Amino acid sequence: MTGSTEAQALEAAKIILQVVCAVAIVTNLLVVVVLATTKTLRVKYYGLIFNLAITDIITSIVAILFQHVPHPVVLSLTGICFLNEGLNILAVAVNRLLALSINPPARYDAIATSGRMAVVCLLMWGLAFALTFPFEYLTENDIGRLVTPIIVVIIVLLTTVVYVMVFRKIAQYGLSLRAPLPDEAETRMRRDRHLMVTFTVILAAFAICWIPNIVANLITHFSGEEFWSGQAVSFRVFFKSSVVILASNAAINPVIYWGRMEEFRRGLKRLFFCACGKQATAVDNTETYVESTL
Repeated sequence: MTGSTEAQALEAAKIILQVVCAVAIVTNLLVVVVLATTKTLRVKYYGLIFNLAITDIITSIVAILFQHVPHPVVLSLTGICFLNEGLNILAVAVNRLLALSINPPARYDAIATSGRMAVVCLLMWGLAFALTFPFEYLTENDIGRLVTPIIVVIIVLLTTVVYVMVFRKIAQYGLSLRAPLPDEAETRMRRDRHLMVTFTVILAAFAICWIPNIVANLITHFSGEEFWSGQAVSFRVFFKSSVVILASNAAINPVIYWGRMEEFRRGLKRLFFCACGKQATAVDNTETYVESTL
């Protein structure tokens, strides 16, 4: 690959990255608006999805900013945002595990208040900062490019274990009750199962989008060469492409919400057709019915 070809490939990757991030910003803004304006979604049950959407927006903004201001602080912010996405997915699994382990359900509802959920979201940002920011200033020893992949792999493996525990809890809870479940308990269990399947898809997308960047970082660390100038031209293009794939995770999540959450699709339809009284009324009536069943 010649110098001019490399420059063109890197410039194309830069443009694609910014387009992907722009799409992620717009779609996640829609997610935030839908969650904030739809009654059946404006509950603490979906609070972590709201936080994940906010995280995806900030991640995309910072990723675009880094293309124009390649400062170490901006790079650190990018890493913090990317890592916080994984912590959000882990938090959903832990939250559902607690919900299924604490009985009666009213006790869990009393413990997991909206205020405490907000504190958890802030703590995740703090943990992402503590795990990411210090290593961005150890580039001479290239420690950051080894530590970040290890942290991400640990988060994915830990989240997978917790998800398995949650699905086993749901299965055991259903099998232990031979008699028909009360409507409220059945609705809660069905809702938990549906949310966990949704976040299993989100976890899979998160892991797949991270794989190329993890490989690129490990190659950089074990090559013993300088990060950019010491690497082959083809590797530079590969690394830039891995960042594009990583950033695309923020744009994929809204698609998953749309495909997996009926209430989200209904709220999005209501948002687009709110100017038309007939359609909006029909959607509101359906939403009221769904809310009464939940």
